[in-house]
Amino acid sequence: MILTVLGVSSDVWLPILSLVLGYAFALLTEAFRDGRQRQREEAARTADRQAAREAKREELEQRHREFQRQTLLKLQEALHDLGRVYGEEHHADVMHGRKQGSWRPRAILGEELNLRAAATERRVNILASRVDDEGVRALAARMREAGSRLTFANSEDESFALLQSSIEPFGPLNDRIGEILRRSH
Repeated sequence: MILTVLGVSSDVWLPILSLVLGYAFALLTEAFRDGRQRQREEAARTADRQAAREAKREELEQRHREFQRQTLLKLQEALHDLGRVYGEEHHADVMHGRKQGSWRPRAILGEELNLRAAATERRVNILASRVDDEGVRALAARMREAGSRLTFANSEDESFALLQSSIEPFGPLNDRIGEILRRSH
């Protein structure tokens, strides 16, 4: 059966209509496929960006852990040096006091010991300030505060007591640093 529309037979308009409808459906299918492809690509880019951010965060955390580890190792050595400097200061004061027969006036420590003491104090201060652990910072501060009072001791007994109080936090401080270092591996 042949239908006529606007004077055109179905033999003519039906293939044209089929072609137009087929083309329209092909365009819709292609648009739908492109939309899904864009969604997949965007999801992949988002996942890549997230993975890159995560890798960067992990790298920064690793660098921070390594920085803390190196700082704690250096601090441990600097604390040993500091204890030795305090012992040398105390010994110099004792020898001077015994030689003079009087504790005061305090003898000027030699230039070499003075410079080494200042450098060691500075190194401990800097390293301790970089440590994340509050307990380590507090114990290092206790050690430094007691040791810095050695200069103001008025007797050999007072100097010895201050030396002891500067050394007292060293054991727990060294243990705490070791514990943190063992956990960081």
